Amino acid sequence: MTTKSGQSGFSRGPINCTITGPKNDLKGKVAIVTGGSNGIGAEYVKRLVQAGARVCIGDVDEAGALALQEKFGADQVSFSKCSVTSWEDQVALFREARTHTGNIDIVIANAGIAAEDEINIRDYELDVKVPPKPELRTLNINLIGVFYTTKLALHQFQRQRRTDAKAESVLILQGSLAGYLSIPNVPQYNASKYGLRGMLRALVLSSPSYGTRVNYIAPWFISTAILSPRMQGVLASTADGFATIEDAGSAMMRVVSFEEKNHGRTLAVVPRVHSKEMGYVDLDQDDFGPKESFLGLMQERLLGLKPPSNL
Repeated sequence: MTTKSGQSGFSRGPINCTITGPKNDLKGKVAIVTGGSNGIGAEYVKRLVQAGARVCIGDVDEAGALALQEKFGADQVSFSKCSVTSWEDQVALFREARTHTGNIDIVIANAGIAAEDEINIRDYELDVKVPPKPELRTLNINLIGVFYTTKLALHQFQRQRRTDAKAESVLILQGSLAGYLSIPNVPQYNASKYGLRGMLRALVLSSPSYGTRVNYIAPWFISTAILSPRMQGVLASTADGFATIEDAGSAMMRVVSFEEKNHGRTLAVVPRVHSKEMGYVDLDQDDFGPKESFLGLMQERLLGLKPPSNL
């Protein structure tokens, strides 16, 4: 059952994913999309612009961003070259987004990769006593980069709330069903998406106090450049197949909605065989359990504590 969160009016119950949400009017809103030059991120940029928002893309792919800028116009799409693992690049991205109105209303932490994972043991490593130090690029981009984005977003949102008591904002964490399912041989990818789910849990109770909603998008496999040709071939032959980039865009717009005000939700973008109506479902796995359950009881105990600020 959908409920309202405190004085915020945010919706905390499962989203009805058998019906379309209200039409989004984002005229006057400013959004940041990291990794917005191509793939799912580019779909997000397109949907936001079509709803009236001004979007600032942060990406290392300048050509893709400039193509979107040419398509939609420089008054609707701007670009800041940004590696999300660079704090300085992200600071510059937020500065660029503020140049138009001074405010930022929507931040989508979308940048991410999937790569061969050096945590796995390769055959030749068994011939040495100490394996080589692993490259943690996936973890750094998918998790640490999102921490930087989140820090800057929360700073911006809380400053806006200080000058406007009615200011509302939304942070979207681009996760994956790998945050809920076990995927063999990709421990960094699995860990990074579980980590973003932990971030959702950490923010969901505190962010309404400064007018910010936080939601998580968890796609099944989508046929984009992030998937290797071999993996695309394997998935294409299965009964499930792929989720679609268009349905990912629709899921994003559903949790962006300033009309429905959905908060603390995870929408899984799935093949249409599993969701004929929308192509996405509310996983309903991250609410704090009933008080009579063990986890619900322990959560209530935890919330009753008053830990020091430097815990």
